[in-house]
Amino acid sequence: VTVNGYGLRGGNPKCNKGRWEVKLNLTDVATAGDHIVFYLTHDAGGERVRVRVRDRDRDRLCREVRVAFLGPRNYIPISSERDQYESGFYVMKYEAKLEGIGPGAIAISEPDGIPVSRIFYQDALQLCRNNGSRYDLMQNMQWQNIALSIEEINENWYLGRASPSDGNALNCGLSRGSPKPASSHDDDDCAVNYCNPDWDINRRTHIVLRNGERIWDMCGNVGEMMKDPYRPKERFRGYIYELSSELKDVFGPRKTYRLAEANRRSNTWNLGYAEIVTNKDLIVRGLPGREAGIFSVDITNNQDSRRGYSGNIGFRCVYVP
Repeated sequence: VTVNGYGLRGGNPKCNKGRWEVKLNLTDVATAGDHIVFYLTHDAGGERVRVRVRDRDRDRLCREVRVAFLGPRNYIPISSERDQYESGFYVMKYEAKLEGIGPGAIAISEPDGIPVSRIFYQDALQLCRNNGSRYDLMQNMQWQNIALSIEEINENWYLGRASPSDGNALNCGLSRGSPKPASSHDDDDCAVNYCNPDWDINRRTHIVLRNGERIWDMCGNVGEMMKDPYRPKERFRGYIYELSSELKDVFGPRKTYRLAEANRRSNTWNLGYAEIVTNKDLIVRGLPGREAGIFSVDITNNQDSRRGYSGNIGFRCVYVP
């Protein structure tokens, strides 16, 4: 397959749940800067396709076309339905690392190495955009999309069910110490951290897609600055489950959680902690610390600050097709 003069790598079409899937790797055109539009047609289910099938199975034939794009290396697809690649965005599987030096340096998604930290907001923004025209610094609504998906998936919870039940909690990775590298093997999701073979509070990955795709360090290791500014109308300092309705819509979980139902080891379900002041605008999510969590939010710095942030603030890039 060739698009805009670029040959695309991809596998053969396959039939899945009544639809043809054609996976195309767009890595080679990701930096081209053009908006790509193309169409696929097929003959499945038409007169030229001879298939012996019983009447009761006839509706299971592949009659639709689905195009599943494979995003840049070590980016994972995110959309409102979590298992549909046709819309949404791609996010770094790992916290951003640095490749190169000077104006041409880029942010990359790789397990090896220490995440970028002690960086100015404008520099983080540029490191993402240096990858190409459709790369950018992650936005808060994109973080929320992922966090809400994590909240809904049973395997991310101690009790194996996504509910605010007594004794339940999300895992929360590296909540203490200096930033650490990740592992290229998702089965080693307790890298440089003690962990039990089953669910463990120290596990560094969360399942974010129904197909089992995992994302690293959404909780702990380093916090991650968001692209969009936010100037809150009210101050807040406390646990995420205590957020007011206005702040919960922007930073909080979908379900309602109460202290009486919390895990004995953590009275936050590992949802996180919020510290928000009214004269600042830089959103930082997923900070490590005693009250770390996937919904943690810190707004105590400004985007235009030219002083270095503390060593536990990094970032993550997204790619929007």
